[in-house]
Amino acid sequence: TCEWREEYACFDKFGVCERGASGECGWRETPELEACLGGGEPAPCVVGGCSGQLCVEADDDLATTCEWREEYACYQEHGVCERGASGECGWRETPELEACLGGGEPAPCVVTGCSGQVCADADDEVVTTCEWREEYACYAEHGVCERGASGECGWRPTPELEACLGGGEAAPCVVTGCSGQICASEDVATDCQWLEEYACYDKHGVCERGASGECGWRATPELEACVEAATGD
Repeated sequence: TCEWREEYACFDKFGVCERGASGECGWRETPELEACLGGGEPAPCVVGGCSGQLCVEADDDLATTCEWREEYACYQEHGVCERGASGECGWRETPELEACLGGGEPAPCVVTGCSGQVCADADDEVVTTCEWREEYACYAEHGVCERGASGECGWRPTPELEACLGGGEAAPCVVTGCSGQICASEDVATDCQWLEEYACYDKHGVCERGASGECGWRATPELEACVEAATGD
């Protein structure tokens, strides 16, 4: 039938229609959809248990012993009790909490490999050939071996390391065009029509390679104000 119900708006706003693990189509059970269908936000998760070691629903009827364990202090110091993507309450798996529960900080990463070209866990068995490649010198000169946000060891992708591995520093940007109105990685041919705003680039322009790696004018307040005044925009 075409009878309208308020909850139908929830499927339009929050619904994700997909084929689940069972092979059948249905709405993905997201917290947003369930909250909308339930008429409001889910109740916040609460810290429970005699020693504050549990993260549960506010209406869960839980009884625990009051036996103390050292790891319970980790939840008090590092625990974040929250509703996860699955909609269930639990402790957020932060590196600090996991390290505390594991008995200490993760072991530091180590530089290994015959030529010092590998950054790995201290207990990883790494076997490499001793063939030398020019790029290995980049790791010795610019490499920072560390554990990333994913928890895995690896080289920090610094601009210095990436430039070295790429064969050297990127070429400087150049001011080009008939009126010096363009900032590019190479000379560009343009017509010689003069526009008032071109004077702004000469007076206020900083031609540089941005974070994206492309050349362009630095968007300074002075340059933008000058161009705006010259164009009347």
